[in-house]
Amino acid sequence: MVLDADVGNGSKITIESPSADDIEVLIKEAKRHQRRRYATVGLAAAAVLTISLILVFAGSDNGSSPKTVKPPETSIPAAGSPTCRTDQLAIQYKGSQGAAGNIAAAFWVADTSGASCSVRSSVTVDLLNKTGSTQLSASKTLTAPIQLTPNTTMPSGDVVPHGEQLAFVTLFWPTIWDASPNGQCSQLLFTPTAFRFAFNGIPAITVTQLDTVPPQQTSEWLSICGSNLSVFAVGPITG
Repeated sequence: MVLDADVGNGSKITIESPSADDIEVLIKEAKRHQRRRYATVGLAAAAVLTISLILVFAGSDNGSSPKTVKPPETSIPAAGSPTCRTDQLAIQYKGSQGAAGNIAAAFWVADTSGASCSVRSSVTVDLLNKTGSTQLSASKTLTAPIQLTPNTTMPSGDVVPHGEQLAFVTLFWPTIWDASPNGQCSQLLFTPTAFRFAFNGIPAITVTQLDTVPPQQTSEWLSICGSNLSVFAVGPITG
């Protein structure tokens, strides 16, 4: 199932239903979170909360409730556009939030070239340490190509310009509390200095601009305990 939603500020997001494996992971995380912190909250509510957060996180600046929307504007590229080249793409980190026992980190992908293109097949995300080496990695197969509008300037805020279509990638990793029995990580926390994205086998793009996180919150929103990392969702977002 594919969900289209207006996130309340002019942007629309389409998110594909998670796979059976995604749902199983989400349920396990929600159950753990429920037992530890919210014993009175139902599992279904925790799952709905997570999906709602993803919808708001990838395209909203005010947390408005999703609403039914019109079909995409005709300026959005038609299916069948060529595979994007590395030099056509720009990727930006849009921040992190909590999600049912996980930290969700959102990234937007834009086509800044003069020709329309699509990201397809798969995405692999590497989290790099201070030496530039890969510390953690996760991949996800795309169920369908995502067409991107050409000549798109990456929005500095959380609003996609009217008539334009970008892609989003959301990463999940457990909160420190959920990754460790007592909320104290037994190993040195890993705080990535960069995120490297490779779509459909093309040369990778490295994102080093992570200054949307205030320094005092870096340990909360970017530090990782353990090695449990996943690409939770990938999809289009339209203005």
